[in-house]
Amino acid sequence: YRRTLAVPALGKGGQAVLLFDGAMSNARVYINGKEVMFWPYGYNSFSVDITPHLKAKGPNTLAVRLENQTEASRWYPGAGLYRNVHLITTQGAHVPVWGTYLTTPEVSAASASVKLKTKVDAPAGTTGLSLKTDLRDASGKVVATATTPVTAGAETEQNFTVASPKLWSPETPAMYVAETKILSGSTVQDSYKTPFGIRSFKFEKEKGFSLNGQPRKFKGVCNHHDLGPLGTAINVAALRHQLTILKDMGCDAIRTSHNMPAPELMQLCDEMGFMVMVESFDEWKTPKVKNGYSQYFDQWVEKDLTNMVHRDRNHPSAIMWSIGNEVPDQSSPNGPAIAKKLQDIVHREDPTRPVTMGMD
Repeated sequence: YRRTLAVPALGKGGQAVLLFDGAMSNARVYINGKEVMFWPYGYNSFSVDITPHLKAKGPNTLAVRLENQTEASRWYPGAGLYRNVHLITTQGAHVPVWGTYLTTPEVSAASASVKLKTKVDAPAGTTGLSLKTDLRDASGKVVATATTPVTAGAETEQNFTVASPKLWSPETPAMYVAETKILSGSTVQDSYKTPFGIRSFKFEKEKGFSLNGQPRKFKGVCNHHDLGPLGTAINVAALRHQLTILKDMGCDAIRTSHNMPAPELMQLCDEMGFMVMVESFDEWKTPKVKNGYSQYFDQWVEKDLTNMVHRDRNHPSAIMWSIGNEVPDQSSPNGPAIAKKLQDIVHREDPTRPVTMGMD
């Protein structure tokens, strides 16, 4: 793929980032002929700061080379830029890609606590910043607000209380949004929106699973990323149609078999009310197919899991993480150690959800 890339004037301290929702596969990204990123796993999202590689004047050229190896999957993976690519430009202080982490530590019908952690990147020497965040309900009404001093390069925590929250569930998928602005005095440096839902859940040995204090069973399906004869290219209308059919048959949960889903699927599951097991890999170190993920596992597994969690951890629909599917390593002597390593990586980035895996 090759195209001219039009980038708005950045000015001093500006930044341009490319965010790939997925590129199948072995993506090599070039700016003006220079390779600036390599990411092999075609199902994962990744970003790259292209600012240092842009020309000050004149057109810039973006090229992406993708290579699908034979026998790389046990199902149809698709090929090419089958998901969206975004150009994100900022001026000065800004929230980086996936730079917020929102949790709801305490939830009841009367009130809910909301904790928002926000990363702020800024040019060296930047001072005098503050972070103003409004929590808005689906109608746009501000239900809580906070303004907090910011240290550039650090993570800022803000805590809120929402009275009489509308709780997210498959039956009532109520959404909120945290609207965050980085201020230098009264000047807005950057704005960033974090959609979220307010809900609580538990897995208890004697009682099983409960959502918002109510015991329930998962009525779920395994959902591969392709859309049948439409193929793998992202198609929001087709995804919504698929989820509508599932909803009509009584489904309320999805396992993203056996890889990271498109971000649009997670957004629809938030909106339409599906609980999601976000899955990562069909292989660990031991191969099932000739050119599967096993060839990348040692070097890339931590990077891939970190990106998966950072991208999707603010979604109320995400109920658990899955670190693998039917991996042959399960019966190997080092299988438990690998599983523990992957579980620890996921819990380091998000301790609020359980980690599971599909074994046979």
